[in-house]
Amino acid sequence: MTKSINIKRNKLILESIIFTEVMNKFCKRLTEKSLLNTRNNLELCVSKLPELVNDYNNNDDRLSRLRNLVQIQGLLDECKDYLEFISRTRQTDIKPAVIELTKFVQKFEQANQSFIN
Repeated sequence: MTKSINIKRNKLILESIIFTEVMNKFCKRLTEKSLLNTRNNLELCVSKLPELVNDYNNNDDRLSRLRNLVQIQGLLDECKDYLEFISRTRQTDIKPAVIELTKFVQKFEQANQSFIN
């Protein structure tokens, strides 16, 4: 039983690293001067994700896990807000980044369904 839980946790950490890399590649394509600050904020926001997911997975204390869960959800919401802002400027296509964000959110929710409810 614990083996499957550990596999799910490790897979979730890997998924967060992959998501971070995809978002960093997306950010590198943003070269417009008006978007540079947004790009930096998005990169900073996404860079914290693997660490938070790792902390979430490694905490046995329910309250600490809940705090990490709230931080992860806030971070994902912040990423979504930045992507929506970039979309409104119409300077680049955000569709691939939104697809990756949605996939990660779904995988995170699936992996932690019992705790989220």
